Amino acid sequence: MKYYWYSKKSGLHSFQSPFQFHQSSASALAHPRLHEGVIRDLERQAQKKANLLQLEEQIALTKELKREQKRLAESENC
Repeated sequence: MKYYWYSKKSGLHSFQSPFQFHQSSASALAHPRLHEGVIRDLERQAQKKANLLQLEEQIALTKELKREQKRLAESENC
């Protein structure tokens, strides 16, 4: 079960148990958010790398297709 705490200064916070709230400070509450941000950033970087690899593959396949189409067009003209 998640518990929530709201601060005008730093917004909404969640924690796992009411005991965690009493044991933590504002900086400790910010740590999980920072960790989640780092994880999201790493996921974005990995997705960007995968997208670039896919784009490079698509470019290579497009070049190969154009060469094949050109070769077929030349063979039909002969």
